Amino acid sequence: MTVGDSQVGVVHEGDGTAWAGYRHSDGTVVYVMQSKSPSYADPATNGLAPLAALPLTDAELAALATDASFR
Repeated sequence: MTVGDSQVGVVHEGDGTAWAGYRHSDGTVVYVMQSKSPSYADPATNGLAPLAALPLTDAELAALATDASFR
């Protein structure tokens, strides 16, 4: 995916998890992940239900990976 003039990798794992990866010009690599699952714990014991959809679009997730504040 293109963000400005940068190329960002965006990957979906099934329909419940997505992540983006970007290598900054100084060599720093940033990965940002989102998931519909509230946690990796058992939802039956923590009472949290999964989200209906991923909160960010692919473009929004990719833009976060390029954000200098994550470096």
